[in-house]
Amino acid sequence: MFRLEKVLQNDDSVYIYFTQIIKTLGIILSYYIFSILEKNSIYELGNKEIFINSKYFDFSILLSILYILISLFFIKNKTYQYNFISFLKDDIAVIAISNFLIFTLYFFINKSFDIEIGYIYSLIFLMINLFIGKKLFNHIYNYMINNDIIHKNIMLVGSLKDIKFFLKKKKRENKYF
Repeated sequence: MFRLEKVLQNDDSVYIYFTQIIKTLGIILSYYIFSILEKNSIYELGNKEIFINSKYFDFSILLSILYILISLFFIKNKTYQYNFISFLKDDIAVIAISNFLIFTLYFFINKSFDIEIGYIYSLIFLMINLFIGKKLFNHIYNYMINNDIIHKNIMLVGSLKDIKFFLKKKKRENKYF
């Protein structure tokens, strides 16, 4: 399929907000799965009481709330970014800031949270899940653009004959689908 280069970019805010909400739910799901699998078998994944009684429950709820608030507050770019640097900036940096704020809050309210190897593993598990989510959102975004679900403004450059040929070819391709 022929794909034109995007010259004039539309606003992707809705897709960006959608991905942030799904990633927030992914954070809770990651900690849900991790807290159950830390000491139980895969057969216990349906038992939400294990998660509610785990040491990660309060932390995951706070992390999710701070993640969505910070990420929505700092969204300045209205175009969806594909690259790994945007993953580091949008996800890893926000998770780090959220962790800092949670530990500061725990310090002020005198709540203990022992940082042990399980916490490090949970962060690694979360980062892997967020990275997989980023790749999945990239794929969905490309699919939506290639199938004209998300319409982009484009600028055709060339002779009038070439532009007419391209538009007729594109119209014939879309006629059968």
